[in-house]
Amino acid sequence: MPKVSVVMASYNHEKYVAETIESVLSQTYQDWEFIITDDGSPDGTVDVMKRFDDARIKLFCFSQNQGACTAMNNCIQEAKGEYIAVINSDDAWMPEKLEKQVKFLDEHPEKGAIFGYAQIIDEEGKKITEENHFYSQVFIQPNRTRFEWLRHFFFNGNCLCHPSILIRKHCYDDIGLYDERFALLPDFDFWIRLCIKYEIFIMPESLVKFRIRLQEANASGNKPETQMRHHLEFSQILKNYISPDTLNIFLDIFPVSARIEGIESRLNIKDIEVELAPFIIAMFAIRHSNPAHRYFCFDILYQMYSQKELAQKLKQKYSFDFSDLIKLAGEQDVFGTVALQQSQSQVHQTEAVLEQTYCHLRSIEVQLEESKAQLQQTEGLLEQSQSQLQQTEGLLEQFQSQLQQAEGLLEQSQAQLYETQEQLEQYETKLHQTEVLLEQSQARIQQSEGLFAQSQAQLYETQEELEQSETKWLHTEGLLEQSQAQLQQTEGLLAQSQAQLYETETVLEQSQEQLHKTEEALEQSQEQLHKTEEALEQSQEQLHKTEEGLEQSQSLLYETQEQLEQSETKLHQTEVVLEQSQAQLHKTEVIMKQFQNALRETQEDLTQSESLLHETQQALEESVFQISEFQREVEVLKSQLHKVNSELNLQKSQSYQFQKELAHSRFLSEAIAREQEGQSKTPYQLLVWDAWYAYQSGEPIKMKECLQESLKCTPFPKSETILNWLESFTKFSLEKEGGIDIQSLTNSAEWKQLVRQAVAVKARG
Repeated sequence: MPKVSVVMASYNHEKYVAETIESVLSQTYQDWEFIITDDGSPDGTVDVMKRFDDARIKLFCFSQNQGACTAMNNCIQEAKGEYIAVINSDDAWMPEKLEKQVKFLDEHPEKGAIFGYAQIIDEEGKKITEENHFYSQVFIQPNRTRFEWLRHFFFNGNCLCHPSILIRKHCYDDIGLYDERFALLPDFDFWIRLCIKYEIFIMPESLVKFRIRLQEANASGNKPETQMRHHLEFSQILKNYISPDTLNIFLDIFPVSARIEGIESRLNIKDIEVELAPFIIAMFAIRHSNPAHRYFCFDILYQMYSQKELAQKLKQKYSFDFSDLIKLAGEQDVFGTVALQQSQSQVHQTEAVLEQTYCHLRSIEVQLEESKAQLQQTEGLLEQSQSQLQQTEGLLEQFQSQLQQAEGLLEQSQAQLYETQEQLEQYETKLHQTEVLLEQSQARIQQSEGLFAQSQAQLYETQEELEQSETKWLHTEGLLEQSQAQLQQTEGLLAQSQAQLYETETVLEQSQEQLHKTEEALEQSQEQLHKTEEALEQSQEQLHKTEEGLEQSQSLLYETQEQLEQSETKLHQTEVVLEQSQAQLHKTEVIMKQFQNALRETQEDLTQSESLLHETQQALEESVFQISEFQREVEVLKSQLHKVNSELNLQKSQSYQFQKELAHSRFLSEAIAREQEGQSKTPYQLLVWDAWYAYQSGEPIKMKECLQESLKCTPFPKSETILNWLESFTKFSLEKEGGIDIQSLTNSAEWKQLVRQAVAVKARG
């Protein structure tokens, strides 16, 4: 038989259960059995657990979910060990957990159970180090006596880590298993029952890795339905403090004197009678702000005031009568009726504020839409301005390019003008030189003409002299002819007169000399004529050259004049181009100024647009900020509204439960009163009332169970019991101003089964 039975109830922990099982398998203490009950997990939890091949593991599987307490109680009932260790299917143990706790219980037989601290981890198994986290400090508790624990539990609630416990199995055998009525606080109920009889011990070290799921996914997470179950279960668990076993140790649990509000005298707890101890517990409970304590208080007081002897003793000993109960009930808003009204008022106010906020938000949204529209318009204008600016910049670039081209043309024109001016100056220089040459040529021409005139004069003189010489020659020829004739005559007469010949020869010689002179003169004249002709030819050549030079000069002058005209034309064209360029430049400058003005205006518009855009963006940011603020306020209001609704639902649930129990108490009081009058129908009527209430609550199975029990104590004959059920159901419904569908009730399977059982019971009777 193993020393320790490790028990675990599992449900939908496929992700964590392997780590849990491995933490048990890796314990340094190995004398154990591992009993697991799966509570109908629809995921792969069972498949994961079946992968572990260890003979010490015993797996039980429910086909349907029956609740964690049922699964845990099944494990405990199957356990064979001396000690029982509890582990949750999403937690894990430290390796030496069992070894240390088994050793402690072996050495301290006076202790019924041992607990430990817990290391808080997240879903991924990482340690949570937040100091303000609720679970970071709740399990760190000092050791107390069992009476101190009971007092601590009463005022502060649960603070023990369930998966850290190692408990003797006979404690379960002695005080019972977990109460399966409780889904949230079965362990807390068990701790109270445990400490009523046994001492416990807290080992001051972390023995468990306690997992906290995201978004309060744990079964005990802080959710509205959990809070409602918590208060209801807490109020029922507090009833352990008025059990006989607890009242016997009441003075040990509450050993100090106390001043209880609503009671005039100072109470000394040691003088309290045991039967009046529930009143003191109720007074302790009423001072607590927890709704469960207050409900527990009035539950006790109404039960005590249902007994006249106890009510009389309360009045005599503590001066607390029914009027005090009524006053106290009016002062304590147990079911949150006043809080509900205040909450509803706050809800209305919140809704009004929320409506105003929504209106304001809508106005802001309208403003935001307008701002967005303005922003879009501004962006459109800005885009247009940017487009115009780009176009202007393009045109400006084009005009700058044209201006540069015009400046280039102007520079070229100026360069051409400079070149033309230089050429003109050169042409003027050449023209001046040509004019000088022309003047020189004209002077030479004049000189040539003078020489020509002289030559012509000389020629004329020479011609005259030639003519004279020719005349003389002709005369000489005539004379020669005469001389020849005379010579012939002389020759003829030679014979006649040689003297005359001599004379003739002398004359001839003279004539020859004269002829020779004439010839020489003629030769000289011819030479002079030849020279004159040569000079004339030279003059003519020079004149021709002069004329050619003059023609060249005239041609050059003409060309120069043409070039000058062309230069003047080019100069005129250049001047025209220059004037056009200057006009274009002027126009460009005008357009430039216009574009500069337009650019300046565009820049001003752009600046205004940017300013408007900046203001719009600021307004938009402010609007967005206001919207976010309003959204946060709305979220806060929604959260508050959700909390108020949660509290309202909780208070409604508590009010419904209280009304049920109040109605039950009243019915019980009426039944007791009727019983005192001699009628002994109280158990039967209570069961019928409980059956009716179960039917009204939609619990046909519970209705059937109550009616089956009523068959055992019915005071009516067999033919009247079923009719009495119907009459009672109708009566109770009318008293509650409600209705009942008799046909639907009598046609239900549960009712038909009850009728058959009733007939069978009466038949046996």
